[in-house]
Amino acid sequence: MAERIESGRMQIAGVGGAPMQRVGQPGVDYVGARAQAQTSGSLAQVLDRMSQYAFGQAKQMRADEGLQYVASNPPTPEQLQAAVNGDPSSLIPTGDFTYFDQAVRKARSFQLSAHFEAEGMNELNNLLVAVKNGEATSEQVEKKLTAMTQGFATTLSKVEPEAALKFRATM
Repeated sequence: MAERIESGRMQIAGVGGAPMQRVGQPGVDYVGARAQAQTSGSLAQVLDRMSQYAFGQAKQMRADEGLQYVASNPPTPEQLQAAVNGDPSSLIPTGDFTYFDQAVRKARSFQLSAHFEAEGMNELNNLLVAVKNGEATSEQVEKKLTAMTQGFATTLSKVEPEAALKFRATM
């Protein structure tokens, strides 16, 4: 039964003024597909965690190998002299892409920094003797120390920039 309302549209009236209940098709629940998707998601999470752990272990192993390499192959006097002269290329790997290369660079920077500090202390002692003997002025000593610190820090920055910053702070 329908009745016309003022706008000209038709409205279906319920029986006896009672509202009519809409009948809809019940939703289909695909339980099997949903369970399979949840299982696949859980499996993907487990595999992701396992791969992250495995890659983390591999990263640590390569870094440890790099440190072991540096410990087993100390720099030769010729390599150290070349580094003092500004060429550390014989001490470090050509790339900086692998964890092994990064570990080698960091360990070599520690070695070079210690060597440069020892060289700096020797030079400082020589300069102090020169000042006491009247062979050098304070300006000459300052220029010499600045040049030495800058040179060593520049060489260290080619190996590991962070080491160069620490070296400048300690010299």
